[in-house]
Amino acid sequence: DNTALAFDFIGRIDLTKEIPSYNFNANLQRANLNAMNLTEDTIIVKAKMDVNATGKNIDDITGAANLHPVILRKPGHFVRLDSITFASEQSAAERNIQIRTSEFAIGMNGNFIPSQITSTIITIARKYFPGIPLTPDSVSSNQNIHLSLTTEKVDSLVNFFIPKATGFDSSTFELTFNNNNNSLSALGYFPLCSYANFDLKKTTLSLSNPADSLQLKLSADELVLNDSIHFPKPNVTAKIANDAVYLNTLLSSADKQDQLNMNLVVNGKNKRLIVHILPTTKLLLQNENWNVSDNDTLIYGKHYVRIKNFKLTNKNQTLVIKDIIPQGDIGLRFEMKNLGFQNFYRFVKTNKYKVNGLVDANVNLLNIFGKMAFTGDGNIRKLTLNKDSLGAFNFAASNNSADGRINLTASLNGNAYDVKAKGYYSTT
Repeated sequence: DNTALAFDFIGRIDLTKEIPSYNFNANLQRANLNAMNLTEDTIIVKAKMDVNATGKNIDDITGAANLHPVILRKPGHFVRLDSITFASEQSAAERNIQIRTSEFAIGMNGNFIPSQITSTIITIARKYFPGIPLTPDSVSSNQNIHLSLTTEKVDSLVNFFIPKATGFDSSTFELTFNNNNNSLSALGYFPLCSYANFDLKKTTLSLSNPADSLQLKLSADELVLNDSIHFPKPNVTAKIANDAVYLNTLLSSADKQDQLNMNLVVNGKNKRLIVHILPTTKLLLQNENWNVSDNDTLIYGKHYVRIKNFKLTNKNQTLVIKDIIPQGDIGLRFEMKNLGFQNFYRFVKTNKYKVNGLVDANVNLLNIFGKMAFTGDGNIRKLTLNKDSLGAFNFAASNNSADGRINLTASLNGNAYDVKAKGYYSTT
C-alpha cells in the first residue's frame, strides 16, 4: 500500500474567527512518511488523536493534543508508544512547549519564535562553519531558548530511527541559547550509549561558545570496543571554528602503561572529511613511546577512504596502514614488521589467556564498504600462550571472488607441536 495519508475525522475547525480554533478527534489510519518525502526509509505511522487548540500558525498556537497509542512501523521493525501529549502555553513574556510520553519528556521555554528555530540553528552553524551551503531566513534578535530532555526507556525508539544505536535510557540533556548576548551552553549525561561496536558508559557531554569558537567536551567512565577492549576514563575535547574541528582525544589503560594523546584537525570538502593527524600526537605502549609519522592524512566519505603516510614505529617494530583500490573496491592494507603482539593484546580484558609473539605480516581488508573480504600472509615468531612456548605460527589467506570464499591455511611448528590446517571462510 503506497497511500501517503489516510484518516477519519470527527470534530470542528473554525477558521471564521480572528484566532482559529481546533477541537476534534481523528483516527490516523496511515501516514507513510517516505511517500510524503519526510524520510528516506519507509516508515508508517498510526495513531488516534484528540486536539483542543487555538492559533493562526505555529508561532501563536496554544492548547493541547494527545496521540494514543502511536505505532511506528518499518520493514523488520515495530515500536508502540502508549501516548504522546503535546501542550503549548504562551504569555507576553514567555512561551512554554511540552512533549511527554512514558519514554521521554521534552520541554522548551523562553522568549522565542518557533517558526524561526530552523533558521536559528543554521545561523549558529554558519558562525562556526561559514562554508555550509545553507542560507537562513531572517532571525529575530530575540531568540531566548531553554531546551530540556529526559529519557526513561528509549532504547527501542532510538534503535528504530538509528539502527546501529542503542541505549540512552535514563539520560538528561539541557541546552540554553540566547542570541541577544550570543551565549550557547549545553550539558548532558548518558548512563549508557552504544553505536555499532562502541559502548560509552556514564558519559558527560558539555558545550559552550567562548570567544569565536564552539567548544565541546566529552568524558566517560569507560569506552568498550567489541565487548573486549576497555579504556577507562576516555576524554575528548573539540574546538570548532572557521570550518575546522580541532580535536584532542585522551585514552589510557587502567595501569597507565598504554596511553594515546591524539591531536587532529578535521575539515570538510566535497562531502568528504579530511583528517590531519598533528605531530603533537603521542602514543605510549607498555611504557614505551611510539613515533607517529608526520603529515598523516585520512580522507573519508561515502564509500570512500584514503590513508596517506600513516606509520607507527618503535625501535625495530613497524606498523604501516595505507589504502588500496583493487578492481575498484576500497580496501586497507596493514604491513607489520617485528610487531610485538602483546603491545596490542594487552587492551583485551581476559583473565585466562595471555598471548605474546612477534608479527611479520601483510594483511589486506577488501571492499570495506560492502561484503568485506581479506587476504594476506605472515607469521608470528616466538609465540607463547600463558608463558608456554608454542613456536612459530604461519598463516595465509586468499580471496576467491567467484564463490565468495576466503581460502585459509595455517601451521604451528614448535618443539612439541606440528599442526597444519586448511579451510575456508564464506563471505556469502
